[in-house]
Amino acid sequence: MTMRVLYLDDNPSNVKLMRMVLSLRTDVELSVAADGAGGLEAARAEPPDLMLIDLYLPDMRGDEVLRELNGHAATARVPTIVVSAEDDQKVVRDTLQAGANAYVTKPFKVTELLDVIDKVVLAPTSEDAP
Repeated sequence: MTMRVLYLDDNPSNVKLMRMVLSLRTDVELSVAADGAGGLEAARAEPPDLMLIDLYLPDMRGDEVLRELNGHAATARVPTIVVSAEDDQKVVRDTLQAGANAYVTKPFKVTELLDVIDKVVLAPTSEDAP
């Protein structure tokens, strides 16, 4: 089964790198949005299996995107990973409290990102429990 991933980032170098990393997974289909509004529109139109979100987008912060996702029925359960160069622990903590399932700091190790993706996507939800 193909996993549909939506990546929100406006930096062409980051997008190119993410395409290369996720091309290591033959079961991943990557879509990209260069800003928060475009990402929210794409996610609401067809909720992906996973969203990767940069914290600093041209029109809004990634934590705002998370709040919008969590406030919309179609996207509230989409797993999210923030992938950002911001490494301030308060920002990381606040982002996780805003609804991110995980936070990966750039630059990242390829294996680290892929491991985090696996953990987030394969994590059981409360609805899976008996």
